[in-house]
Amino acid sequence: MHTNITLNTADVIVILLILALMTAGLRAVFGFFHPHKHEKIASGYNGHGAVKLVLQVDGMMCGQCEAHVSDAIRKQFQVKKVKSSHTKGKTVIISSHDIPDASLKEAVASAGYTVTDIARFNA
Repeated sequence: MHTNITLNTADVIVILLILALMTAGLRAVFGFFHPHKHEKIASGYNGHGAVKLVLQVDGMMCGQCEAHVSDAIRKQFQVKKVKSSHTKGKTVIISSHDIPDASLKEAVASAGYTVTDIARFNA
């Protein structure tokens, strides 16, 4: 016995909305339980020369989020390199000079994300 199912445009839109909400919910749930996104990073910077800054950033969910954070850093500061990862919840910056925590947090916040930790290393 075969049953024919007919979907109209409204049905398809409702199904797509439900799938989108389910996907967003799963990302929120699993993103919340990633322990590496909330752990503190040990620093090791002596205050001289080039610096590698590692920022823990909450709120990045995709590649576009990574671009927003990296672009906000590039716009505010002259840095040698910046790379963000939504899967790791981190942004790594290589700079010839140190950048104050408050300035970094403000730049990232201007893109809509939150810095939860900053670590410094000799670059």
